[in-house]
Amino acid sequence: MLYCGEDDEEDETSLAVFSNVGRAVGVIGGKKKRHHHGGANPGRVLDTTKIMERVFDLEDDKILLKFQRERGQILCKTVEFTCPRRSSDDVDGAAAAAAAGPAGASAELAAKQARMAAKDAKVYMVDPREESPCLKELEMVYVEQMRHQESAVARVRKIEKVLNRQLLLRDTFFTRTLSKTQEMNKLLEDRMRELSANEMEVWIFDTKRNSAVSRGRQEKEKAIKVQQKSVVDLELDYLAPYLERYADSADSLTKTQAMEVRDECLRNVRRELEEKERELQVQLDKLKQEVDMGLKLLMTADAMNTKKFYINVLETRLTRQKRHTETAYKAAEKKVKGDPRITKFLG
Repeated sequence: MLYCGEDDEEDETSLAVFSNVGRAVGVIGGKKKRHHHGGANPGRVLDTTKIMERVFDLEDDKILLKFQRERGQILCKTVEFTCPRRSSDDVDGAAAAAAAGPAGASAELAAKQARMAAKDAKVYMVDPREESPCLKELEMVYVEQMRHQESAVARVRKIEKVLNRQLLLRDTFFTRTLSKTQEMNKLLEDRMRELSANEMEVWIFDTKRNSAVSRGRQEKEKAIKVQQKSVVDLELDYLAPYLERYADSADSLTKTQAMEVRDECLRNVRRELEEKERELQVQLDKLKQEVDMGLKLLMTADAMNTKKFYINVLETRLTRQKRHTETAYKAAEKKVKGDPRITKFLG
C-alpha cells in the first residue's frame, strides 16, 4: 500500500509506506525539498537539518539517511544504522529510564536505546579527508531518528484508519447495491414465470411466433428456390434450341435425326469454347508483335514493361481458358449424351 502525507516538524513533502495486507508496516520513506533551515547542528559532522531522504526499515530494524550533496560533489553522505544488540542489563536500564523520563517517551524507544558499537553504523563520507562522526554523535543521531520513526508510524496508523473507514463505506455501498440488484432480478424472474404460465393468442402480424404465417412463408421461400433452380436448368439446356426445329414431332424423331441434333449441339459448344481461346490467342500474338517492333524502334523501358505485363496476363488467361474448354466440353458432352430426350431414340 502507498500512503502520502506531510510532516510539519520535518517539512517533508511526501511519505511512502509499503506493507502487505494483514501485516505490519514494512518500510517508511520520506523526502524533503532542498532548502536550509535557519540553524544548523553546531559541533556535528552530520548536520541533520540537511537530511534529504530517510528510510525506516521496520522489518530489519534499520535506518538509512541520505544527506544533501555539498557544492561541487556528485555523491552524498549516507548513514545506515542497525539496531544495536541489547543485553538484559541494557533493556532493564532503558525501561527504567523511560519510566522516569519526560512525558511522551515510549517504552519501545527507550528499550532500543542501547549502547551503540562501531559496527552498528555504516557511514559513507564523499571526501575521505573529511572528519568522520564519532560514536557519541552517531548515538545522538540514532536516538533522534528513532523519535522520528515513532512519529512516522503514528501518522501511518492514522492514515490506515481513515482508509479502512473508507473501504468499509465502499463495501457497504456495494453490498446494498448488490442486494437491490438481486431483488430486481427476482422480481423479473417471477414476472417471466407468470407470463409463461398463461397461454396467450398470437397476433396475426407476429410472424415469428405465429405458426400459420411462418408455415406460409416457408412454403413461399421453397417455391422461389424451385423456380430459381428451373431457370438455371433452362440456361444449361443445350438441346433446347435444336429440338425447337422438331417441335411438332419432338416425340417421334428418327435415330438419324436424334444423332444429328446431338452432334450439331456438341460441335457448336466446342466451337464457342475454342472461339474464346482464339480471341485470347490473337490478342497475345498482337502484343508480342508490338514488343518486337518496340525493340526495333527503341521503345521506352516503361512501355516495354507494361506490354510484357499484359503478355503474362494473357498467357495466364489463355492457359486457364484451355483447361476450362476441356472441362466444360466434357460436362456438356455428358449432359447431352445422357439427355433422355435423345437417348430414347438411340436405343
